[in-house]
Amino acid sequence: MHKSQTETSPDFAQNAAHFQPANRRFRPMLLGMTLCGLFACGQGADRADPASPPDETDAQATAQTSAALLRSRPPILPPTQKLSELSTITPSLCSSVVMDGNTAVFNDTYRFRAVIMTYSGGRWQTQATVTPTLPGYTPGFPYCFSMALHGDTLVLGHHIMYTPSGSYWAPQGSVFVFRRSGTTWTQQQALIGFGAEGLGIRVAVSDDLLVAVTASGDYLRTYRFSGGMWTLLPAGGVALRARPSEMAFSGKRLAIADSNDTARVYETDGTRWALVEDLAGPRGYWSVSTQLQADQLAVMWKGPGRPTPPHTFVQMYQAVVGRFVAGQRIEHPEYPDQDHLGYRLTMDRDWLVTHDSEKGLSFVYRQSAGSWTDSWTIVSGRAHMAVRGSQVLLGPLRYTSTAVPSEAFTLR
Repeated sequence: MHKSQTETSPDFAQNAAHFQPANRRFRPMLLGMTLCGLFACGQGADRADPASPPDETDAQATAQTSAALLRSRPPILPPTQKLSELSTITPSLCSSVVMDGNTAVFNDTYRFRAVIMTYSGGRWQTQATVTPTLPGYTPGFPYCFSMALHGDTLVLGHHIMYTPSGSYWAPQGSVFVFRRSGTTWTQQQALIGFGAEGLGIRVAVSDDLLVAVTASGDYLRTYRFSGGMWTLLPAGGVALRARPSEMAFSGKRLAIADSNDTARVYETDGTRWALVEDLAGPRGYWSVSTQLQADQLAVMWKGPGRPTPPHTFVQMYQAVVGRFVAGQRIEHPEYPDQDHLGYRLTMDRDWLVTHDSEKGLSFVYRQSAGSWTDSWTIVSGRAHMAVRGSQVLLGPLRYTSTAVPSEAFTLR
């Protein structure tokens, strides 16, 4: 079976060859890369250390390693739809996608907008395009959004919003909230940062709570929805240890991967947050991605990258009497010293997908009887993905000079 899967994926060599040299084609956009690195643009953006574009030898070695990895993995899952409607999006370091239910949102950072798609009748179709507005304020380039979606509420955070009298280098930042009625999306509110704090570098939203992190000081602010408006909760602030690489909401709990040696879980009483779990990774490892659903928590831990490639794995935790207890550990023992799981994971119910941005592969795991099993391989150089139900969406290919359509996959 493992042999036949490579025979049924003739596009792999072309895909790997296209993805790897793409870093070199991205050189004209180094300014955007630098600025994005300075400001850590976008929810779920890559947490890789800055590195020079690989040379041909590096690209060939990576392609060979990827091919070897494919031969030892479960079958390749083919795409069910090319999202050609997104071909106008210019990929960037900030490209990302979020999903909830049958709705997905892609950020179009070069046009300062977001494209919303819905799934119906077995197809994804564009429902709307929204552009944040805030009179008197200027969005700073790159136009990166942190994004969060919950039901009919979409939150876009742009921490480089500043006034004409302000400074690009000391922006106030803003969080834009959109609401859907029927098929129409309308900007409901714009939440503005205090001083030069750069509000909105990370955002998350649940039923009636919204949290946003500041770029300056790494401070988490909390807003509650009441009376048709989002209002700041004075006691809802939290001074974080570091800037979150990712946040995940579930009910009254908030999980934070902070690119430090711990992952934290907070719980709210509706007014203030209490730290209920401070999970430590192995010595020298730091948390780079997290997902939370009900009583199940997934944390991606990334290890030291020198002198060998960084080892990355996903640790599953289960809430037991209010505490999260370590359970299954997901990794690839056949290549223990390789960065197989990349820097990104997404989870929904019984599906978990991780991404290896170096090798351009996504790994799909299915949960059955409390155990996660390696189920599918997705060949793609796209670095951002989301899973909901049976649908996996991959965002526009990054590090390229031309746009590449996103793809949809159906899990089975």
